[in-house]
This record gives sequence, structure tokens and C-alpha cells, in this order.
Amino acid sequence: MAFIGMRSLFAAPALLLFTLPLPAPNAAAQVLYGSIVGTVRDASEAAVPKAAVRITNTATNQSRDTVTNASGEYSFPSLEPGAYDVTVSAQGFQNFVSQGVRAEIDATARVNAVLKIGSVSESVVVTADAGALQVDSAEVRGEVSGKELEEIPIPANRNFESLLIEIPGITPPEDQNSGAANPARGLGMSASGTPRNMNNVRIDGASANNVWLPYVAGYVPGLEAIQQVSVVTGNLDVSQGLAGGVAVNVHIKTGGNTVHGSGFWYQMNDAFGARPFFLAPDERNPKFINNTGGGTIGGPIRKDKLFYFLSYDGRFVGQNAQGTYTVPTVEMRGGDFSKASKNAIYDPLTGNPDGSGRTAFPGNLIPASRLDAIALKMQGHVPLPNYGTATATSTNYFATGDAQQQRDTTDAKVDYRPVSKVTIANRFGWLHYDLFNPDAYGDNGAALSASISRPGNVFGEVFSTTSNVTWLWRPTVVIDGFFSITTQGTSAEPQGFGQKLGLTYLGIPGTNGPTENYTGWPYFNISSYSTIGTANNSGGGPLFYDDKQFQYGANASWSAGKHNVRFGAELGHQVYNHFENANGFNGQFAFAGGPASLKGGSSTNQFNDYASFLLGMPTTVYHDLLPFGNLVSYQNIYGLYVQDTWQAAPRLSVAAGLRWSRFPLATRDNGRGLERFDFSTGLVELCGVAGTPRDCGYHVSNLSFSPNIGLAYQAAPTLVVRAGFGINYDPAPLAYNRDMLSNYPEILAFSFAGANSYQPAITSLAQGIPPLVPPDITQPYIKLAQGYNINTLRPDLRRDYVMTWNFTVQKELPSGFFAQAGYVASRGVGIPQLMNQNISQLGAGDPSGRSYYSEFGSATLDVAMPINHTHYDSLQAQFVRRMHSARVRMGYTFSKNTGLCCNDISDTAPAIELPQYLNLNRALEPQDRTHIFTTSWQQQSPFGKGQRWLTSGVGSRILGGWSLTGLLAMYTGKPFSITGSTTPLNSNGVSTQRPDLVNPDVAILGGIGAGQKYFDTTAFAAVSTARIGTAGYDILRSPGAINLDASLFREFAVRERVKLQVRADAYNLTNTPHFAAPNGSITSSGFGTVTATVSNQREGIDQRILRLGARFYF
Repeated sequence: MAFIGMRSLFAAPALLLFTLPLPAPNAAAQVLYGSIVGTVRDASEAAVPKAAVRITNTATNQSRDTVTNASGEYSFPSLEPGAYDVTVSAQGFQNFVSQGVRAEIDATARVNAVLKIGSVSESVVVTADAGALQVDSAEVRGEVSGKELEEIPIPANRNFESLLIEIPGITPPEDQNSGAANPARGLGMSASGTPRNMNNVRIDGASANNVWLPYVAGYVPGLEAIQQVSVVTGNLDVSQGLAGGVAVNVHIKTGGNTVHGSGFWYQMNDAFGARPFFLAPDERNPKFINNTGGGTIGGPIRKDKLFYFLSYDGRFVGQNAQGTYTVPTVEMRGGDFSKASKNAIYDPLTGNPDGSGRTAFPGNLIPASRLDAIALKMQGHVPLPNYGTATATSTNYFATGDAQQQRDTTDAKVDYRPVSKVTIANRFGWLHYDLFNPDAYGDNGAALSASISRPGNVFGEVFSTTSNVTWLWRPTVVIDGFFSITTQGTSAEPQGFGQKLGLTYLGIPGTNGPTENYTGWPYFNISSYSTIGTANNSGGGPLFYDDKQFQYGANASWSAGKHNVRFGAELGHQVYNHFENANGFNGQFAFAGGPASLKGGSSTNQFNDYASFLLGMPTTVYHDLLPFGNLVSYQNIYGLYVQDTWQAAPRLSVAAGLRWSRFPLATRDNGRGLERFDFSTGLVELCGVAGTPRDCGYHVSNLSFSPNIGLAYQAAPTLVVRAGFGINYDPAPLAYNRDMLSNYPEILAFSFAGANSYQPAITSLAQGIPPLVPPDITQPYIKLAQGYNINTLRPDLRRDYVMTWNFTVQKELPSGFFAQAGYVASRGVGIPQLMNQNISQLGAGDPSGRSYYSEFGSATLDVAMPINHTHYDSLQAQFVRRMHSARVRMGYTFSKNTGLCCNDISDTAPAIELPQYLNLNRALEPQDRTHIFTTSWQQQSPFGKGQRWLTSGVGSRILGGWSLTGLLAMYTGKPFSITGSTTPLNSNGVSTQRPDLVNPDVAILGGIGAGQKYFDTTAFAAVSTARIGTAGYDILRSPGAINLDASLFREFAVRERVKLQVRADAYNLTNTPHFAAPNGSITSSGFGTVTATVSNQREGIDQRILRLGARFYF
């Protein structure tokens, strides 16, 4: 499908810019540019009108001129970030020059000048202060400078987002998704209590979010290509676009009149690292080699006119990946559960259909004649236990395998100034990646490398480009625009790809599919056990993406009197093009304990689960098919905004803005819209087919207005008080966008289950899966076949939004200290989640008791409903000190974040879907962390040339040139839930059952490792009847974390302009393990134990590891 309305995409913003009435200096914040403003007065504090003001970019020698207005004020909006010299001159006064003024993206630098009587040939020269009060904006914001990116140790992925933990209100950034879906390795985080998908990352003004995973960046520039990162977490200016959470603006470096560049090579390997905490005692430190190399160069093509910049960042990783898994014991493999389980294993061929009256297998021994031949054949590909005690039945297998990663990131930029009033910039980014991830069991099983996540071969490319134009139409009017394209091509081929292992090797009818993309292992999903086969759901099956994102924006800034008005338009067009399954292209067989359990008996456990597998009796069977080719859809987003920043009084700045956004429904190929399901008729309406409306009659609100207002009052020369309120809409509600892509009939996501939770879907694996029959999509209405899942929307659609407000006080203290504290809050309103309408009440029978069972069987009939409302309240504080040779930044957040349990991107159902119990979902949000404290520092040696002591001689040569930098982070753990078996509920209305809480004061015992309880498990009791347990969700917390990264480096002057830096970085310097949440399943033999670590931002490495390297720059 072509880019819809391409001509109108370009024409509309241009028409807007030149036809809207221009309203009548303070410069508004801008996502690509910075601003410099100020007031010119004489010694008597009288305004100096018509004073000439010139700013000159110190790197490119490009300059702009203006004059002060009647109030002595001036403004330079839409400035390329960088250092500027500001010169003010007026007849009868000495010139005033402020050198090195930093214009930062999305920030306003204020340079007030006091002119002295004298000749214009005389000048008063001052050096700009590195720190300054935020007096012109009420945004809750921070920044990460290029110097911090160069000097503070950043973990192995070299992602700038790792340092966003320094910004109060942002949760610790975490690794997200597989290397296939997230090849750029963008990090996920929550800002001010909002879901992760409400964040927006822009590179040189254009959004760079991953189209399919909008909560991560789709492209991450090389670290040394970045000049500066601006971060706004509250009261966002409307020009920031759609960002209910955090708006991150990244500016790529540019060339200048002087050639400058760098080169670097760093290595980490297992010889430089400590042992992983849970490494088996007889195992050696696993192989790990990480080589990172690259460089940058930038300079002039034509002096003062044309400049270039080029960066390459390559990462080459070889790793012996490892993990612990749960496999059956020798006895269990033969059907002998006499030693393992105190609970009886029941014969599903006895008793009544509802699971009552069953007879246990004598001695908990399943006869060999009853063991399923296909299950035994697949079991032969699962290794024996080799970890833990001889009797361990959980976390009892240790696996290793060699994983490989190569990522090549190239960034380039060209800046051109054809005439004095026009600047053109073009940026290009390219990521090439090639990964291999081994399986835990050799030829099948879970993926070993957590950093790659998806098993097998993963490869592809990401391209990201932006073109920007800025036109100084008049001294007070600046027009700018951009066009951007981002593409992501990904292929993931698990082990066994190319072989129909389910159909031809195992002999299961209906597995695999019509093309090579459906080849490989089926998925045997046994509760409480690790993956057998290939996880053919969203975590492991074949995957092929060809996603694209186009954006266009046009803006204008006009300074008039005490007002600076910025307005503009943005248009976005997204293309999803996927081959990806929902539950299993090769077939999935899910086993729970019901078939081997007794209704009314003891709660099922992991041994009942495995007995169901040995009997070949899955409780649910899945199979997917894309009958008409890849899943394709198109999404457009339109936005208009206007923002006015008004200097209401010398010490009072007021900013107010309004944004309007339009979110039309997505469309498909060939003029089709989405689908709409009519529950009363059971018909699926294919929008846009044979005369049906392309929007199916859905009403999408056009009243998505986002106001914001902020006040900044300079109560004293060293004190600023700020307050603000704003509303912003969700840029990517997954329930509306992503979840409608994989929908019937575009994907036939078929599933069927037994008549209730005690009955199997099939009585042997040899029965297989029925063939999937595509419907006739030339008809406007088709019948939803039994067993097929579908998603649909409510007739009246309103986008969810977030309200934020803040009250902040900032104080400049003596000796270069700046302190800030404030109350920051947010409220998420109407966040959509999928609600299955085909559910059964407690004890009513599953699936036979489901609302629509007679018509649609066990199919999931999801409706996206705006049911989630989140609350976030916080105290956020920051303390900064900048000195000649040192910088210290401390950040602290104290907060509470609540919502519906338990999904922080809101694209799944709440834990309890039964409407009468919906309030029981209210809990802490998964991203809630009560305390987050960080400290970062950069300290140069006080000795040596240009420093305080020993400026020459032997002492200078020995002690000079050293620097020590680091980042300390301390935060509470995430909340987690205690879960129980859903089998006794005999209902699908509760996806996550809770046990009873028999002791509200749950003791934290602190045990770590197999057999060691982290918390008092006796505080919980399993529920064996059809009711919801009394324990709430997310009532316990996983262990908190303390992490210290530090760097020590020394610089040597090779030549006057060339310096060599030799450095050592220590990640997790104190070798403090960061433990994962304990096992929260009351049915597991490992209940209450901690058996893994987490490695936030570190791609599977938690233990201390050193990185050695060298960098030269000039």
C-alpha cells in the first residue's frame, strides 16, 4: 500500500505555517533546538532598546543577529545545540561578550547583559556559568551531557539510556524483549508512573521508537555520536509531541571548522570477571568475550558552510551462555511419582467427567502401557538433572552453550548552510546485527542467552534517517521542518527451522504448516517445567518483520514583545508487516495438572502437570496459520499544536499550550479496514469489503486535546519556584494498535480445550490438531468459526491519556551547588486492556461454562476496554555541584504507583477478568519502586597542568591527568505476587489465582539459593475450592539492589591536539548480586526460593566484570 496522501502530508503543514494568523522574548522549548534569551539593561537597570545582539557558534562560526525590543529583551529561538559567544553592543556603551553559552536541546539559556558606559571599542568579557537555574520553564526535566556519556561507565551495550537512571522519576532502565524484536537493544523504563509504552525517544527531532515495541527505541545511535540528551518527565511542552511518560531528545554531533575525531577499543572477558553467583561449584567461569571498537571523525567540507560527521560503533560478543532449568527426574520419566509427590496422581480414565470420583494410580506409578509414545519420544530430547541435590525436582538442570552477537552501528550527518538564513541537516543511522542463541537442551528447549532471548539465528538491519531544514524568515520568525524514515527488518530462525519435526519426526497430525516458515519443533508447555521443543509463542517461534515509520513535521517560532509563540504540525505513518504467531505456528500443547487430579482433592502441583504430559493429555491445544500472507496494517497519526511562552513579569515566566491529535483507525491492504465482531450474531464484519464502511462504523473521538500550563517564578536571584499541569495522550496504546494486527481472519489463532479443567483437549498426542480452514474474505460478513480467537474494539473509541502536575523548588547554593525538590504526580485515565468476553464463572466449568461456549468453544473473544486507571505520587529531588575539575549529581525518588494487576504495558487482560471481582486487581504496579537513589560523579585529579596543585615537575607528570568517575544506584525491588493453581477454580475468568494469606505479617527470611526460603511460605495456603484466594496481588517485594560502576582513566598528551586515554571500567565493582524475584508459585517445589539474578542493562552479566581499553581523540 502506498504512503497515503503523500502530497497532502507535505502540503498541509506548509499551508498551515503560512495561513494561520501569527500571534504576537522568551523562547519556547523545542525538541530539536535550543534557545538563548536575555535582557539588556544599563547600570541604572533601565532597559536598552535597539541594542545589537549577535550569537556565534564557536564550532561552525555561523552567526545570527537581532536587536532588543522596547523592554530591552531579545530572543534566539531554534538554535542548533552547541556553544555560542553572545555579543551585545549599543551606542555609548562598552560591548558585552559572554563566551561559551550552551544552547541545549529543549532548553533555554538566559544571558542577561548589564552595559557599562564607554566606547564600543571596549569590551566586558565573561565566561558562561556551567550551571544555571531553570527560570524559563516549568517542565520537570534533566539532561545527560556528552561529557557524561564519554566518562561515566556505561554497561556493555553502550546505550545512552543506561544513564537515564540519573533522572529522578525514571525507574531503572531494563533490557527488553528478544534480540529479534528489539535489535537496537533499547531499554524499557517507566517515567512518573506511566506505562512504558507512553515514552517517546526522538533523534534530531524525529521519533525513533520501535514501531512494534513502542516502549523501546527502534534505533540507538553509537555512544560517541551523541552530543547531548535532554529528558522531560513532567509537564511536557506540547511541542514535545505525544509522550505521556518521558520525552527523550537525542542530538547527534555535527562537524565544525576544525577536524575532530576519536578512536576506541575496549575489551571485557571472563578473565576480568568474578564468578556468577549461581554458577555450579564444579563449573568454571563461563567464557565471555566482548570486544567493542570504533571511532568518529568530523570536520569541514567547505569552511563556514558545509560540515560532515561520521561515527562507527562495533560490538562483537562471544559468550558461553548458561542457565538453570527444571526437568523431570529419572523416576518421573518412567511414570514413577512415588518419591516425588505426596499428592496422589489420578487416572483420568476413571471417575466422572467433572473430575470427581477418580481413582489414584496405585503407588503413584503410571503403568508403562499408559505412557504416550510421542511424549516419550520428545522426552528423549530432554536431558537428565545435573544440578542441585540428588532429590531436587525444581531448578535441577544446568545448561551451557556458546552464543554469539555482532552489532555494527554507523551514524553519519551532514550540515549545510547554503545562505545565511537557511540551514539544512541530514542524519543517517544504520544498524546491522547477526546473532546466534543456543537451546538449553542442545537441539531444543529454552533459549540460553538472556540478552538475545529468542533461540536460533537472528539477523537483520535497522535504518533511521532524518532531514531537517531551518529558515530564518525574519529576525523574529524561524521556520523549521523535518522528514524522517525508520525501517526495521528482522529474521529469526529457531533451531530445527527447515524441518517439519512435529509432523514428520514426532508424527503429530496438524503440526507445522504449508511453508518453510512453519517448520521446526512444536511447543510442549508443561506448567512448572522449562520449555520442551521450541516456544512457538511470541518468545521463540519463527519471526520475520519489515516495519516502517514515516514522519513529517513543520514548525514556526515567532518572538514578539514578551511573547514567544511556537506552533506547528506533525504527521506520522506506521507500517506493520509481520510473520509472527500468537500461540504456535508449529503447534503448542499446554499441560496443566487437571487431567491427573481429583476435583475436590489436594491442589494440583508440578507432578500432576508432568503426569498429564506423560499421558499425552494436554489441557489446551493451539495452532496458528496466516492464510493470506503476512500480517500487515497501516496507522496514521496527525497533530497540531500552539505554545506561547510569556515573560509576564521580570521574574515570572508563563507557558501555556494546546495540542490537538487525531488517531484514525488502522487499515489493511487492498482498501480494507480492520475487523469488527458482533457478539449478537457471531459474525465478523470485514471493514471496507463489498460496501461495508472502511471504519466499520467505529466512532473515533476527534476531541483529543492536550493542554498544558506552567509557571516559573524567580522568587530571589538564587531561588526559583515552578508549578505546572498538563495532559498528554498515549502515543501507542497496544490494545488498539498492536493487538488488532494479529486478528481473525488475518491470523487463524486456533485453540481448543477439554470440557473443563479436569478434562484433556485430546486423549493422546497422536490425535493431533484438526486442519485450519481459511474463510472467504471476499464476503463482507463471515462467521467466526469455533475455537478461533478474535480481538475487537468498543463502538466508541477514546484514547487513554495521562494527567501530570508538579510543584518544584530549585535553589542555587554557595560554591557551585544546586538543589531541587518537588512533588510530581500523574494519573493515567482509561488505559485499555483486553477483556475476554468468553469467560466462565467460578466453578461453572471451563471451557464448557464459558459465556459463548456453545457457539465458539474455548476461543478467546477479547474486547479492548478502558478499565485501568493508574495513580502515581512522588517526591523527586536532585542535588548537583559543578566545579572546574569535578561534577557530582545526586537524585532521589520516593514514590507509590498503583493500578490494575499486573501488566505495565497494558496489552493483556487483568489477572481477574470476572467483572464483579475487577476491583480485586487493584495493586502496586509492576514498575513500582518505593525508593530510587543515584549518585554520579566525575572527578579530575587536582594535580597537574591547569589544576590546583603540582602544576609542573615530576609530581605533575605522575599525579596529573587522572580521572575517577562512577555511578551508584540503590533502589527497592519490584513487587511480585504469590500464585496458586487455577484448576480448582474450574473457570478461565481468573488467569492468576491467589492463595489465602493466613498470616498478614509475612516474614522476610532472606534465604538465597535452592532450598533456602526468602520469605515465610507458611504465611500462604493453597486454595482447593472454586474461589479466589485472600492474598492480594503484588504484596511482596523482590530483593532490592545496590550497584556501583566506576572508571579510572588517565589522559596523555600525544601532540598538542591529540590525547590518548587509557581506562579501566569496573561494572558492579563491589560484586553485589542483584537477585531476581523469588519463586512465587505455591504449587512449585521451589516455592519461596531465589535461584536467579537479574542484570538490568547488562545483557545477562550480573557479576563484577572489568573492561579495559584505550581511546584517543583530537
